[in-house]
Amino acid sequence: AIEQVRSRQQHQVALEMAWSSARGVRHMRIDITELSRGFALLQMREIAANGRDDSDLVFLAYHDQVTGLPNRVAASASITQALRRSPRTGLGMGIVYCDLDDFKHVNDRLGHRAGDAVLTQVGQRWRLCIRDTDTLARVSGDEFLLVADGVTGPAELAGLTHRMSDALVQPITAGNATVRVSASFGAVFV
Repeated sequence: AIEQVRSRQQHQVALEMAWSSARGVRHMRIDITELSRGFALLQMREIAANGRDDSDLVFLAYHDQVTGLPNRVAASASITQALRRSPRTGLGMGIVYCDLDDFKHVNDRLGHRAGDAVLTQVGQRWRLCIRDTDTLARVSGDEFLLVADGVTGPAELAGLTHRMSDALVQPITAGNATVRVSASFGAVFV
């Protein structure tokens, strides 16, 4: 049953619906936007019982809480998409595994809060080295994964890896300490 019409503008209508299911009462928001030539855009999303949508939960499901980077689940989805796209585009894809060297010593010496700050800064530096179409994910502790879609060959993938390594040359400030970080990389071109 439609509970209420949330808003009505000249070419838009927003509805909220609620119904009973085996999982309890479900709520849905439907936004209808009139487009040209008799077409309409229909957007539907389930909302929580408190009236807020679950987009923050979706973000948490696919992103690392420390760095804000995509996580292992998002990296896996990116790999699947890149493998499906590769035959259509005629381009390859690359996967680069990145492990920060001796990172345990950073946490042991400076504490986990400083270690988290270092991980975040590494992620930020690496994001500046890669293309917008690439996915950089933190997959565990001090391990990252780069999914490079649409790569022309191993040389292009090697260039990405060299830029990521060079981004760690400058020391990183974490709290009152300055840390030098290096990484080991393993890459495969498919």
